[in-house]
Formats: sequence, structure tokens, C-alpha cells
Amino acid sequence: MKGLKIGLLLLALAGGWLLLATQAGPAAAPLAWAALSFGLAAVGYLGLGARVFGKRQDGTLPWWAALLNAPYLAFGWVSWQAVRLGPEETWNRIRPWLYLGRRPAPGELPEDSTLVIDLTAEFPRDDRVLAGRSYLCLPTLDAHVPSLQALRSLVEQASQGERVLYVHCAYGHGRSALVAAALLLHRGEAASADDALAQLKERRPRVKLSAPQQALLRRYAAESKGSLGP
Repeated sequence: MKGLKIGLLLLALAGGWLLLATQAGPAAAPLAWAALSFGLAAVGYLGLGARVFGKRQDGTLPWWAALLNAPYLAFGWVSWQAVRLGPEETWNRIRPWLYLGRRPAPGELPEDSTLVIDLTAEFPRDDRVLAGRSYLCLPTLDAHVPSLQALRSLVEQASQGERVLYVHCAYGHGRSALVAAALLLHRGEAASADDALAQLKERRPRVKLSAPQQALLRRYAAESKGSLGP
């Protein structure tokens, strides 16, 4: 439901930009560009998924995607910067091997983190942030979910070797929390989906999964643990 609301809101904003463009004369081009960008984002939330942003598995954006989506990406960047000014911590330590947080700026990663797991579709990889750390990416829209197979593959890759993981989406509340909870289940450090979420909320209180994210986590718990879940 949240994803649908986001899609409809973006569609309304695209319509507003387009209406302004029809009345703007010489300024019509940038307004039409904004309408196109927000319209593409809306289409993603309403059905096409994260592919509308074109983010690759290595975290980079092709030039055409960066150009087409630039107005919406700029809006997302400003929103992220605004959140950085708020009282919530950049990250919270869930386990000695696991951090959950928002998209970090350069210098904000925990010093002992060795693998960054990026769930955003709307932000490109920033090598200044990584500073030589390993990187995994599963582009996902806010409030949306990857496939169960993709989630399982990501968790298995992240669990190889002795690494300290930093899992993030834009704000560290939904997409990244889904993956962090799945990691706890995979390592046997949570008894159920509800237990995993309770552990995350205890340390990062604003964690909140959308209905599709909760459903996927319960399915992951059931299939991975051989139980019916909570």
C-alpha cells in the first residue's frame, strides 16, 4: 500500500510539473524534464520496479538513466541531506558483525565495517564512502521488495567469510531492515521474523517494514528455517 501511495503521489507531482510546463513559455523545457523524471519514478512504483532508475549490480548508473532521472534523483538527494540533519543516528550496531543505517556520507561508515550492502535504487555508488571496502548491491524501491531468490542470494553472499556488514537503504528503516532481519535469521541469531524485527527496533526504533516487506521476511523465515514462521 505504501508503494502504491508513493507511486500515485509521484504521478500527481509529474502532472503538476507538466501543467506548469504548458504555461511556462521559455522555461517549459526544464519543467517538462522534471515531469518526465517524476513520471518515470511513478511508473516504477506502480509496476515496473527499480529498473526505471537503471542502477547496475555494481552500484553505478548508466549515463542515460542519470540524465533522464536527474530531477527526481536531485529531489531524493535533498531529502537525504535533510534527514542527515535530524536527530536519528546514522547507524546502529545490531551485532558485532552487523550495522544497520541510512546511506552514509564520506567518513560516516563505522571504522570496522568491511562490507557495504546497498539496497537503494535511487542513489549511485559512491567510492569515496566505500574507501576500499567490499560492496554488494540489490537495487530496490522504497517500500518494495526484491524476489525471494534475490534476497536469499544476497544474504548468502554477505555471509561468506568473517566480515563486518553495514546494511543501508536511504534512511535505514525498511529495505535495509528487511535484509538485516534476514541476516539474523540466516545466522540463527533470531528465532522468527518477529524476533528479528524486535531486535532491530530495539536498537533502531524507527525501523518499519511495509506489508510486502513483512510478508517476504516471513516467507524467508519459513523457507529458510523449515517452519511456518510467527
